[in-house]
Amino acid sequence: YEELHLDGELEAEPVEWHLGGYYLREELDNDGTVFLYPDYIPQKDLLLLNTRRIYSQTIDSWAGWGEFSWDFADDYTLEGGVRYNWERKHFDFEKIGGTLVGGDVRAREHAIFDAPTGQLILTYHIDPEKAAYARYTRGFKAGHYNALASQTGAEERNGTFRVPPAKEEYNDAWEVGTRGAWLDRRIQLAGSFFYYRYENYQVFQFTDSAAANEPPVLEIVNAKQAENYGVELEGTLKPLEGWAPRLLSGLRLYGNFSWLHGEYLNFGTFRKFQKGRDLFNVAIDYSGKQLQNAPQYKASGTAEWTFDLGRYGYLIPRYDVNWSDDVFFDTNEGHGSIDPTDPLSSKAALPDYGVGQKQYFLHNVRLAYRMPSGNVEVAGWVRNLEDQVYKNYAFDVSRFTGIVINYPGEPRTIGFDLLFTF
Repeated sequence: YEELHLDGELEAEPVEWHLGGYYLREELDNDGTVFLYPDYIPQKDLLLLNTRRIYSQTIDSWAGWGEFSWDFADDYTLEGGVRYNWERKHFDFEKIGGTLVGGDVRAREHAIFDAPTGQLILTYHIDPEKAAYARYTRGFKAGHYNALASQTGAEERNGTFRVPPAKEEYNDAWEVGTRGAWLDRRIQLAGSFFYYRYENYQVFQFTDSAAANEPPVLEIVNAKQAENYGVELEGTLKPLEGWAPRLLSGLRLYGNFSWLHGEYLNFGTFRKFQKGRDLFNVAIDYSGKQLQNAPQYKASGTAEWTFDLGRYGYLIPRYDVNWSDDVFFDTNEGHGSIDPTDPLSSKAALPDYGVGQKQYFLHNVRLAYRMPSGNVEVAGWVRNLEDQVYKNYAFDVSRFTGIVINYPGEPRTIGFDLLFTF
């Protein structure tokens, strides 16, 4: 990875400029096997076998950009920039084994992704402590080859298989907001409203169709359109600074809150299902469902009180609380994989939050002692004070194994810090 920057300022105008570029080369090689116990299934006339996947990928990527900041009036600043992005991927893939249904997959692919991006920001400086702004940004993410793709996700052409990449993603983002400070910065507040519109939104999705009895895989697929919009608020309060004795004046309160609406606007896909030796496609539509890993509400707060003991140092207790609204880890709003060919089957959609997590709180506490010099600190802490049981992630493999795999969050944890600052 190499990067170069040039910065400067115009003499005749209040304009700062920045030029830059980078080059990245990445090489990846992997050889892995999914071990399945060989077992003949008379009802399906199948023999489960181990699946070996060998793949390599080479990425060459570069970009060049230019940015400026122009104070074109006493109270206004205009900032902007453009960037050109270019990325080439070479992908070699081979799948060996699996089941007696279908065969091996071999693919050699390459693709080039390129696009211009940029942003424009207008800031109104109400006074030295307050400002309002509006921003537009155009974003881009290169396409992606799915290394765990199988024959069920490949395309057959002239007797060979192609593994097409997920398409490149584009994002148009608008944001307006304000920030300010009052009473000698004892009160600081910021708020914003944002709207993101995605084209070819790249979604992490577990494919668990059990086609040909191959194991489920995590793939990146495209939702044609998706959107995010919401509000973010944050604030800092120093209620005793300058008004109380030095021993007590170090109280700091922090808080933030967010409201988010995330939705798949146009997300149609298909799954391969199997009856006997026959595979067939069934269309599935996730349009209108909530984006995964996007809780509607989140909030957090911190109270930290630095007691200044003079020549005896500092005693600093701290309390943190974090709250998350309901969150879904899949594209089916937490209900997991579904077989649309048999909606009354026991392997149909899971109950509510089967692949999700209900709202929950986490509480953390910390007590620190800092030397008068400020460069040595000793602290003890407890995270997840109430030993809350919650999930960070989950995915559904019930069609293949009859289970849902859950990744629990960190349990109650006790620890100590010893910090030296030089």
